[in-house]
Amino acid sequence: EKVLLGITMLIISITGFIAWSAPPNNWDSLTYHMSRVEHWIQNKNISFYPTSILRQLHQNPWAEYAILHFQILSNSDHWANIVQWFSMLGSTIGVSLIAKYLGENRKTQILVAFVSVSLPMGILQASSTQNDYAVSFWLVCFTVFSFLLEKTQKLPYAIATGASLGLAILTKATAYIYALPLTIWLFFSLFKQTKTKTVQ
Repeated sequence: EKVLLGITMLIISITGFIAWSAPPNNWDSLTYHMSRVEHWIQNKNISFYPTSILRQLHQNPWAEYAILHFQILSNSDHWANIVQWFSMLGSTIGVSLIAKYLGENRKTQILVAFVSVSLPMGILQASSTQNDYAVSFWLVCFTVFSFLLEKTQKLPYAIATGASLGLAILTKATAYIYALPLTIWLFFSLFKQTKTKTVQ
């Protein structure tokens, strides 16, 4: 457990250092994510603008909205990669919670967190301005809150579940696909519980 935790923390620390110290520099960041942010800052609004890269106009914008706030508040791109890095950190904690809610012990929770944080694509994206980790974070939140809502049926968890799903969809359109099975399960599970209570 200590070895897995140590490696997990090492990966998080190294990617965090790179995210802070290195400016956004991959192709996707420079042609799409950061470009739309700079256009918004330059134009002082988030309206459409002339561009030959239509992804800048039509793709879901939540991650870039977060980057936009950091860019304006810091007047630099030091914080631009941090959105993805924090999403990696949150996703790592979240998948461990999911394992806990599924009845797994501490050792398995640590293993799940380690597997999550050590994904090669995740390591590469944790220090970039792409949005895959950001949508993953919101989907993980959606999963955690869905479990809590199914168990307790409390209003705060219902709000958190809906907000997480909405933010996931606002971040990337693939959230529709990945959230659909869990949404169906949650709907039928809550419907079944409500029907059982009505009969009683």
